Amino acid sequence: MLLNTDWTAKANEKPVTVHTPNGAFPLSVREGAALLVNIAADGSWHSKECMF
Repeated sequence: MLLNTDWTAKANEKPVTVHTPNGAFPLSVREGAALLVNIAADGSWHSKECMF
């Protein structure tokens, strides 16, 4: 999944919460970047920021 948000200010960072059947976890997404989130079948996850 790729996360991005709408921005109102330069260098802004937004908190997001990803909800899955196995639970929820908080993340932050920075302006000018997308966050790639990999969620495994066992509920484990990791994220990586992707700059454009």
